[in-house]
Amino acid sequence: MLVCEYDSPILSHEGYPDDTGFRIYKCRVLEPDNNCCEDDIIVIKGNNIPRANGLCYKFEGTWKESPKYGMQFQVSVFEEIIPETYKGIVGYLSSGRIDGITSELAEMIYCKFRNDTINILDEDTSRIKEVPGIGEKTCDKIIQNYEKERFLKKVLIRFAKYKISNRVLERVYFEHGKNTIVDILENPYVLTEFGADLKAADRIAYDIKLPKGHTGRVEAIMLETVASIERSNRNVCAPMELFLSEVRKVATAYHIPYEMISKAEDSFLANNKIVYYNNLVYRKQNFDIENALAKEIYRIVKGFTPHIDFDIDAEIKKSERLLNCRLHKIQQEAVRESVLNGMLIISGGPGTGKTTVVNVIRNIFERVLKKDMLFLAPTGRASARMKESSGFPAFTVHKHLHINDDNLMKDEVEVQMEEACAVHDETSMLDMYVALKLFKSIKTGSQLILLGDVEQLPSVGAGAVLRDMIDSGCVPTVFLTKVFRQAAGSNIYLNCRKIVKGNLSLEYGDDFVLNEVYDLEAAAQVMAETFIQEVSTFGLDEVCCLCPLKKSTVAGATAMNFRIQKMINPGGDGIVELYDSNSGTYYRANDRVMNLKNTEDLTNGDLGIITEVGYNYIIAKFGDFYKTYEYNDLDKVTLAYCMTIHKSQGSEFKSVISTLLEEYSIMLQMNLFNTAVSRAKTKFTMVGNKKAMEIAILNTSGLSRYTGLSDKIIYIFDYYGKNVVA
Repeated sequence: MLVCEYDSPILSHEGYPDDTGFRIYKCRVLEPDNNCCEDDIIVIKGNNIPRANGLCYKFEGTWKESPKYGMQFQVSVFEEIIPETYKGIVGYLSSGRIDGITSELAEMIYCKFRNDTINILDEDTSRIKEVPGIGEKTCDKIIQNYEKERFLKKVLIRFAKYKISNRVLERVYFEHGKNTIVDILENPYVLTEFGADLKAADRIAYDIKLPKGHTGRVEAIMLETVASIERSNRNVCAPMELFLSEVRKVATAYHIPYEMISKAEDSFLANNKIVYYNNLVYRKQNFDIENALAKEIYRIVKGFTPHIDFDIDAEIKKSERLLNCRLHKIQQEAVRESVLNGMLIISGGPGTGKTTVVNVIRNIFERVLKKDMLFLAPTGRASARMKESSGFPAFTVHKHLHINDDNLMKDEVEVQMEEACAVHDETSMLDMYVALKLFKSIKTGSQLILLGDVEQLPSVGAGAVLRDMIDSGCVPTVFLTKVFRQAAGSNIYLNCRKIVKGNLSLEYGDDFVLNEVYDLEAAAQVMAETFIQEVSTFGLDEVCCLCPLKKSTVAGATAMNFRIQKMINPGGDGIVELYDSNSGTYYRANDRVMNLKNTEDLTNGDLGIITEVGYNYIIAKFGDFYKTYEYNDLDKVTLAYCMTIHKSQGSEFKSVISTLLEEYSIMLQMNLFNTAVSRAKTKFTMVGNKKAMEIAILNTSGLSRYTGLSDKIIYIFDYYGKNVVA
């Protein structure tokens, strides 16, 4: 047995979607065994081991030799120890694991209870109310989160050896509460409903001697079949034929008799874990969300009654004079429909005048209808761009509705919009979860205008909400198809239209450049060199590299960030930098970074600049907001000289450099290419070749996802239209 104190991380994917719970840390030895000495810094590795400054552990395990790290201790069992000292208690309370306790509050709590703090709070958490200077709401938040953290610790320790990630166990806890341990031991396969690997559940089942033919195991295999189809393309459901085909393959691989499959299917349907609908197979949660979305769309569309006592066309002409613009007839139709409808979609590509239309809509709503408006976008950069182009004060939907990664899947909505009309830009980026939060926030009788380009990439999250709404034919939609003179002369806008229409004859010039390369290494080097050149012309804020993939290649976003950083912001003597051993990244002042976690202040994808680097933290500026990332939070930020094309949605740069090569195979898609090109305002540089671009233009498979929302919208409108008022 060893007793050690946490020192620093070597490997931890905590906070990442692919987190397995595996950790490698450096620890300082407090009580040694025969293979080490007191105060030695050793390397330990294990699963679900928490970390915090001052945190100590009792470890059981074995010593093993690693070619990279030398001798290291493989942890099989651990017990977390919080030293009954100022350093240990304040370090634990302020580690960030208990939401609501800042460093200042941790000090206040320690000053009240001293070295008995943990024992007192474990026995009666409500005694936190005895600490002077902490408000009632903060107390309630701390009590709830402290109890959650302490019980979660028991769960993590109990199942540590099974290599189940913290994230999965936390999800189980949120659903099962204090019954978590009992419920898992009764049916380990419940873990697979929350993202755990089947093999991990099998290991627990083996230890508690459950038979291999346990119904829970067969159910887990079938659920995973649906989930894998969902993950493959952010689908919401699976076609019945595809589902049955995949189930047959899995049953054969796992030697499961057909009778057991049939029995598990009956159990599923009886317990509503999966739903069969319109020849589609859903997991229950996705089915319910689609239903709720369809009902909310009906409520907004049908719950609005226009009260028009003026000549709309005359007011449009007056707004044109006031704003010194002239609308095309299709733009006039968009303005007219915005006045008459509770929900309106305005779809158009680059250069089709969406901003001008919104300017006129705002003028009429405020000047004639006396209605206040709210302007929203899916990312911070998109909201900033909306404000720059139109002068409207704009907000991210996450910040305005208090959406974050922790409450995204919860049913309640914290904010009801007070404004009479909300306008949401870049609506193709709305996944079904955020869309439901947005729609629920709109009061009956208020209006919602959705701007977007249906030919762009669909959302990073599940669903194709914008396309499904349009395809239903139930939501009023105006398509802006006219490209205007100032845009018509741009090869960027012209080529966007050609890409969407499947036209292979792209136009080239100073604003649309092809640097022909045929291999990944050449592409990576040309992109990096072009980036440096473009920065000298347009400035760092206005240049970005976009790649189809994040990892896997030297021309992926991760590798490109390292390459560009070495050229534009290299380290050296006297340069202060912070090294993140998890990602292998050095952070330095003036590096451009991207935030990776949704909070009320920042959204996943927001771009900032590092303004300060400390011993164990960095500070980055995002617009007017400064965000501090402690060392343990560096998994929530990344370098952003280059990003994936998916991550670029909602952003625009004066100069964009991208790459398409035949090696990218299935990533060569029309909407991926179109999205990359449309991110450029002034100049687009393609580092690739015409063959790869042609494959992308002709491949429209990226537009299709398995969803049932369109049919559900049609059904809801037909049902409520005939029977009841929603």
